[in-house]
Amino acid sequence: VYAHATPITYEPESGSILEHVPDRVRIHFSERIEQNASGITIFGPNGSRVDKEYPWVDPHDPHFFGINLTHREEGTYTVSWQVVSADDGHFTKGAFSFSVGKETASALAGGQIQIQHITTIPQAATIGIELVGQAILLAAFLLCALVWRPLQNREANLDTFVHIKNRMTIFVIFGVFCVVLGVSLFIVIKTFDLQQLRSADFFTTLRVFLKTTDGRYALYRGLFALLVGAIFLFRRAALLTSKEFTKTEAFLVFLVLLMLLNRARVSHAVASHFYPSLSIFINFLHLAFKELWIWGVIILTTVFLPALKNTASTVRFALVSSFSKVAALAFGGAGVTGAYIVWLH
Repeated sequence: VYAHATPITYEPESGSILEHVPDRVRIHFSERIEQNASGITIFGPNGSRVDKEYPWVDPHDPHFFGINLTHREEGTYTVSWQVVSADDGHFTKGAFSFSVGKETASALAGGQIQIQHITTIPQAATIGIELVGQAILLAAFLLCALVWRPLQNREANLDTFVHIKNRMTIFVIFGVFCVVLGVSLFIVIKTFDLQQLRSADFFTTLRVFLKTTDGRYALYRGLFALLVGAIFLFRRAALLTSKEFTKTEAFLVFLVLLMLLNRARVSHAVASHFYPSLSIFINFLHLAFKELWIWGVIILTTVFLPALKNTASTVRFALVSSFSKVAALAFGGAGVTGAYIVWLH
């Protein structure tokens, strides 16, 4: 039930027969609703629209989405709705009907609740691309700080520094590229999907989507990634040769963690009734732990170990031993937070 904004109750109830035409139609959803990106349309007994002005979200509880009516004729009313979740960003649409004064054949047929969840494989693929980029950046910066820097006093070979700098630059640029590409494709695909719901032109729909929680946080992640790339390229030599953990390096790690937190903010955890803020934080930790673990192994074996192939075996052993402690913490953290997320869902 937390996977999309799914209707819980209808006012009036689907398939119900009323004595009088209600002043409004209201739907209670399982997730909070984005007012500007969602809509409700009501068709009266003669097929014409009878909804009044614009739909609204209850200011006291954004799980309620409704619209006022203007018509007063007896017969069957059909309600068509399409919503965007402010929690996980997913799209849902559906329809139901009710009657006033008498039950009709169309009411019997239309009273059936119709719900369609709109989540596409391309959307998931773009998120995957983005997560790969974030994982590369997080692992690259933390391995430099926690694994490589303690060994720099023992390894002063210039070729080693050049090798690490060149390969690390490639990884960071590729990571930034993945985040920006994933975010860009995500925004475009989500805009196309929303465009079909709203029947509006692409650029108008794009402006609407970027004002939603999902669109706004996606834009933030893309901008953070560009800022990370610019700072790294400007300061890469100093970052990789410094003997101490610098403020610039701390800021880069902070930006990457901020990207992960923004990603966790638009998720099923937000819709949970069990301490949503805690669930978002644990979701964020889970992303950070598993990305550090997986891509830490990849960067260790493709950047650092090849650079140290001509050094003493004790140096390489110290590097791997240092990383194993980080990996063990990340692996354990991913397991514990993952168990919580499975329980939550």
